Amino acid sequence: LHVAVAGTGPFTFQWFRDATPVGTNSPVLEIPSVTLADAGAYTVRVTNSVTHTTSAPGAVAINPALAVTTAALPRATVGRPYAHDLAATGGISARAWSLLASVLPAGLELTADGRIQGTPTAPARAALTVRVADASGFATAALQLDVRPVGGFATDPDLVLHYTFDE
Repeated sequence: LHVAVAGTGPFTFQWFRDATPVGTNSPVLEIPSVTLADAGAYTVRVTNSVTHTTSAPGAVAINPALAVTTAALPRATVGRPYAHDLAATGGISARAWSLLASVLPAGLELTADGRIQGTPTAPARAALTVRVADASGFATAALQLDVRPVGGFATDPDLVLHYTFDE
């Protein structure tokens, strides 16, 4: 935060967050490691040899870091429509979702607004890394999406049955 002062100096400066004195005798208040506790209304009292004045408050909002909150994906079934919205918290602006070095099962897509949708066309187990980004940065999460056949998996979606016929 910075205050510009005109008049007869020298000046002294006292910064306040809400009613608590913070900072040093400087027209600039720096917050080296911002935390959620730094949020609040900031004012500065400027004093010279004649008088003092206090600035109008300036609000400082601290948003939590962007984080993916989806921990697991529901299973999909071949031939049945699937839709699931990914979730995130924190950040400061509109979010955009994407996949990192991952491929969704055939028939499914990830939209920029974080929806996995479509109709899967084949059984699969996909290990996914989803990424959400906004103006504050990005966050990633590892997820797994299983697509089962219409009848479901007996025990393991990676199971492949091989038959040998003798004559």
